[in-house]
Parts: sequence; structure tokens; C-alpha cells
Amino acid sequence: MSPNGTAWFAALKRHIASTRKHHPLPEINNLSAEDFSRCRLQGGTLIAWLDRYAPRLLQERAMFSHLRETETEPFIIVLSDVSGLVAAEEILGASDGVASLASSEFRVFSRAHPDENYKWHVRFINEIGPAKGEIAARAVKEYPLKHGEEHWIHDEASIMGPLFGRGAQHFVKWDGTNVTILQEAFGQWIS
Repeated sequence: MSPNGTAWFAALKRHIASTRKHHPLPEINNLSAEDFSRCRLQGGTLIAWLDRYAPRLLQERAMFSHLRETETEPFIIVLSDVSGLVAAEEILGASDGVASLASSEFRVFSRAHPDENYKWHVRFINEIGPAKGEIAARAVKEYPLKHGEEHWIHDEASIMGPLFGRGAQHFVKWDGTNVTILQEAFGQWIS
């Protein structure tokens, strides 16, 4: 890694430490049942990404790094919501070369420390939220809900550089006790 990339990542780690000092993540045992279920789903997704998908995507990026003048072994940035960040912390701990934070926290950091061309980093997005708008209407039509149930959308994306990304959305149902994956990759994109 270049000295500039190393300095960029060190600044990111300081930003995360400062953010966590003021806004600490909850302990996994203190999550609500809903957030604990999200945490487990997101943790499984992160493990699968690290083991199965990331190595191939990073190899592909390394093959073309000379064309874009990017690092062949970039830092990995995991962007998620609170439950996903708790999962990442449990799985990754203090891993070298990997950092996890909320998308909004990364946007704040990126304003002062831009890397728009992904020269030093790649991103893995792993977020779960309620289904909204047209997607919510589609979910209700295809997967009717009973009283007390709700649809979630699980967004998963790998961003390896400009015009080099892959992503999918999954329909998930929460019934107040359990999470059920209703349909994987109902929406997919590749660039």
C-alpha cells in the first residue's frame, strides 16, 4: 500500500474511534430481538462475502489495477447499519486492513478525505431496512403479511471501483420473533 493510502486508512480508523467514543455501538447481548435477528443475518452475509465473494472480486480488481492506477490489495470498508456494525465488530474485531462504519459516517469522513476513484479502498454494503414505496407494494403482493409481520429489504453490494460493482436486494420477513428470507436477489445490478 502506498504511503498516501496508509495515511488515508489511518485517518479513517481515527475517525471511527472518535465516532465510537461519542456514539458507541451496543453490545450484542443488549440488542433488541429484532436487531439481534438482523445482526445474525448480516453476520452470515458478511462471513459469506469474506469467504466466497470478496477474494474473486479482489482478484479481478487486482488484474485491472494498472488500468485505473489502484492498489492491488485495497482496504476493505464495510458499510452497514447498527446491527450490521455489531455483527462486523464480532466477526472482524480489530482486523488490519478492514474497517466498518455507517454509510453516513463514511460520507462525513470522505468529505475531508476523498477517495472517489477507489484507489485505496473497496466497499461492502450490508444494510437492512423496511420495504418502502414500489418495493413495499411488490413485496405485499408477492408475499402477503399476517398481522404483526413486516417486510425488510436486505441490500448487499460490492463496490470495487468506478464502474465495477455488483449488488442485490433480498426480500426478508420479520414476524416479531423470526427472520425469514423470502426471495434472494429479487433485484440485482452489475456495473
